[in-house]
Amino acid sequence: MENLCNISDQKSHHNMRNVLGIFHQIQAIISPLLLRLTSWVLLKIFNWVFVNLQVHRGQIEMLRKAREKYDGPFVFLPLHKSRLDYLLVTFVLFCHSIRVPYFTCGEDVQLPFLRPLLRKLGGIFTPRDSGDHLFQVVLNSYIEELLNEQQSLTVYLKDPVSCSVRSSLTGLVWLAWVFDAFQNRLIPDAVLIPVGVSYDRIVEEHYLEQMGTGKTSVFGAIRWVLRFLQKRYGCIRVDFGQPVSLKDYVENEGIHLCTSAIPLQKILLPYVLGYSTDSVYYEKSQDWLLNNDELTQLSKHHRALVADLGRHMLYTASCCSAVMSTTIMACLLFHKHRQGILLSTLAKDFCWLMNEVLARHFDVGFSGKLLDIVLHALFLLGECVILRSCPLNNLIVIPKTTRKAVEKLSFYSNSILPVFIGEAVAACALNSILREVAKNMVDFDSNAEVAISQEELICKTVQLCQLLSTETLLLPPCRSVYQFSQEAVDKLMYCEILIMEENENKQPACDTWQKQFGKELTWKVMDDFDDSESDADETVWKCYFKLGQTQESHTFYLFLCSLLQPVLKAYETAAGLLHKLDFPIEESQCVLKMLQLLHAQGEEQHESATFSIANSAIKTFRELGTSSQSCKFEILSA
Repeated sequence: MENLCNISDQKSHHNMRNVLGIFHQIQAIISPLLLRLTSWVLLKIFNWVFVNLQVHRGQIEMLRKAREKYDGPFVFLPLHKSRLDYLLVTFVLFCHSIRVPYFTCGEDVQLPFLRPLLRKLGGIFTPRDSGDHLFQVVLNSYIEELLNEQQSLTVYLKDPVSCSVRSSLTGLVWLAWVFDAFQNRLIPDAVLIPVGVSYDRIVEEHYLEQMGTGKTSVFGAIRWVLRFLQKRYGCIRVDFGQPVSLKDYVENEGIHLCTSAIPLQKILLPYVLGYSTDSVYYEKSQDWLLNNDELTQLSKHHRALVADLGRHMLYTASCCSAVMSTTIMACLLFHKHRQGILLSTLAKDFCWLMNEVLARHFDVGFSGKLLDIVLHALFLLGECVILRSCPLNNLIVIPKTTRKAVEKLSFYSNSILPVFIGEAVAACALNSILREVAKNMVDFDSNAEVAISQEELICKTVQLCQLLSTETLLLPPCRSVYQFSQEAVDKLMYCEILIMEENENKQPACDTWQKQFGKELTWKVMDDFDDSESDADETVWKCYFKLGQTQESHTFYLFLCSLLQPVLKAYETAAGLLHKLDFPIEESQCVLKMLQLLHAQGEEQHESATFSIANSAIKTFRELGTSSQSCKFEILSA
């Protein structure tokens, strides 16, 4: 008995020592003196390397009113676009006398002097291999204590510098802990605030994929700081979205759709194998999150609420992020003027694209004279362009075709995808239909008018939406994939890329498409209009479109198709790669082999050769059912 007691005491002592070790590893403090000193230093550095730091005064006032209205700690939920975010959000809040938050830090911070500084400014460091159960329990308890003290938190919704297209699992776990603290009545409420941070030029530059992969020496850190101070990074814009009460969200049972969700394999595989079903109109399940071991403390229903909340915050943070001048410039050079363009024409296109962004209720992070803004963006993208003089005091702007330049332009242009994602998906679906028509017709005339069925176009758009990741689509949980697709087709009509044809009896064509859905899908059919003279049982005239004939509509159509071209090329490469690999193989190794293949395919594939796109393509094929039973492939989840 004494031996058993001794063994039990030794285990308890060992566990307590482990708990204390974990606590010292994650413990963070906010030193007021160091916070003031760091803010003063950052003010001097920012004035040197940045043109300005933009913050909307009305949004700051909104945060102050939220503090008076809600009784609970603030939880800021920014996207993670740069490692400067760690200091930037704290700096902005401190300068406006708002309580600075504790924030999560990963192993991506490798500068030796930066880690101790962040730890004393509220940085909680979690290692990559933090899946140990004891570590999660201690970290969860620590977060609960901070929330109980009404301390604010910053939880990053995405991995640093777009290392993943999915929501950050670490961020969702932290969000689940906040949710769990509210459910256990440790806090009366929590105020969730999406944050959008936009940069003209991020400090990581061409080290987008490589930084954080290894330790950095002191000499390397000093060299990086000196190189950082020698460059200019343009403007920064910080936007705070509308605060959301967690209490109100839970009482309203979330903002998700009450529809059945099924795996991607059951949704798309029938179409891949050649037969059609209504399963494509179901919602795609998020089993990778709902079945995660790190969320076992929550019930399945509460996991679904947390997953939907994370998707909604991700969508809101993306929508409130401003579009910067370098984003518009990189988008024009990468998707529209790869062969070069006159500066005067480029300025006109810049103004056109800026107006298109503003028309879609997105804001821009710049102001001033048009020519000054264009030259400012070209200066910041100087490593990607060649400027040549020409007569009449004009310049020719030519994008470089080197791998580094293409990847950089692709990275900055990706920030505009949330603005046009609906039109881009519908345009690619339309392009697929036109290719099928041209393939099936022997004497196809490119000038001939083609009647395009609304039913077929929406169906094709839905299929493409299911293939793409939810985060690429920025699809919030309160919108179905069918609704998204229907709105996307409507936007093509608004852009005059599609023109609705009238039916044969000259009656106006209905702008909705009715289909005999199953009981799970009857809510999608909109046939109850007060001003309609027809009953639901009567025949509904099918809608048909024809292509717009103007040069502007054709140019915009090609522009929209090119926005998704890097992603679709990666999917095509992944499909070919799976036939060449020796299976079974780990998913991480499969992604690396795909990156090598994309790099080896030449300049035309450089824009697709990013970790996030390759990772998304491989995960999609795994969810599609590329197993040994179905397609003679087997990918092992890492």
